[in-house]
Amino acid sequence: MEAVLRMQMQELQNTSFIFCGSNQTQMHEIFNSAKRPFFASCTSINLEHIHKEKYKKFIAQLFKKYNKTITSEAVDFICTWTMCHTFYTQYLCNQLFVKAGNEINLEKVKKIAADLLQLQEGKFYQYRSLLTPLQWKLLVGVAKETKLTQPHAKIFISEHQLGGASIVRRGMEALVKKEMVLHNRGIETPYYEVYDKFLMRWLQSK
Repeated sequence: MEAVLRMQMQELQNTSFIFCGSNQTQMHEIFNSAKRPFFASCTSINLEHIHKEKYKKFIAQLFKKYNKTITSEAVDFICTWTMCHTFYTQYLCNQLFVKAGNEINLEKVKKIAADLLQLQEGKFYQYRSLLTPLQWKLLVGVAKETKLTQPHAKIFISEHQLGGASIVRRGMEALVKKEMVLHNRGIETPYYEVYDKFLMRWLQSK
């Protein structure tokens, strides 16, 4: 498929293509492996998170546009709780817009956020059934750390009772492959984090 797509693209003129994806390993292999058709054919750009202060301003303005007031503490909580991840930020704001009335404060935001997690508990328990007990324990450990930079450190392994470094290495590889954990390697200090931010907050609450 990649070879066919590359061939078709070469026949087009005055046309630009953008390839995007959250699976960094897969994207890297497609465009940086000499064995793949798209090798050295594109310029890579790493998209950072939207800056928190800009996101807060945007959220406040959008609620104001529809005659709804929201406190600065509430907006700050939204961005912190969702880690400025667009899907989760938009999802939470949508629920607030529909359910929280015209005056939104921190207490209302926390209540809606807690309700969101409760509604998705069934899905989260299904995730657990797809993992081994050790993988689930490791996933909980990653969630508790929020951003884990040293998964093989003795203090992390000991605190979460994960056995040994080799066990953690295999478990982390499995979680990344299952896309339960994201390994962000495109920055100066790479780290691991739970892919689903709602799942992460749910695990942190346990």
